[in-house]
Formats: sequence, C-alpha cells, structure tokens
Amino acid sequence: MKIETLKKGKYLILGLSDVSKGQLDLANIKKLKALIEAVLPPEELHVLLDMSKITYIDSSVIGYFVDLLNRFRGRTGSFGLIAINPKIQNILELANLTKFFAIFPSVDSVEG
Repeated sequence: MKIETLKKGKYLILGLSDVSKGQLDLANIKKLKALIEAVLPPEELHVLLDMSKITYIDSSVIGYFVDLLNRFRGRTGSFGLIAINPKIQNILELANLTKFFAIFPSVDSVEG
C-alpha cells in the first residue's frame, strides 16, 4: 500500500495505491493508519481520502474514518472521501454516516 498527497485549495488529498485487492480491512488497517499519520502535517485542517481504488472496507476502517472525522472537526476542520464505490456508499448510508463526511464524486470536483 502506498499513499500520495495532493494539495487542492484548502484540502490535502490523500491518494491510495497498491491496495491488495482494493480492500481496506483489519488485515491492513495498521498500515493504513501509519501511512496516513506519516503524511499528515500537524497543522492540516481539511483532509480528503481518494477512495477510487478501494472496493471494500470493514468496520475497523469505518471506525478509523470516524476517528479522523472527529479529530479534524474538533479543530474546526473536515475529513471526507472522494470517489466512493457504490457498495461502500451504501454501507456508509446505512450507518447514517454520509451526512457527516464531506463527499466528492472525483478529485476534479474538489474546490476550495
């Protein structure tokens, strides 16, 4: 798993690549956390995760996303997702989480 960063307006976009089978789950959550924490500047307030290469997430990943959301909102920032797979979108909707995350259909649609 690799992570790349792109600054677009006020947002720091994190792009994931080389994710085994497009799955983020308990098997690789520690690596995901380490990669994200390694590239996040302490002063960053607005972060988006590009999910375009991800086809599956489990509850451990959802929990981590909620942790990130709370961390950034606690500093008057934001955390959101880009290009969510329809199955993942459905899971987030069922958990009533889509109203809390900033969600963008593509990296190109991000303004700010």
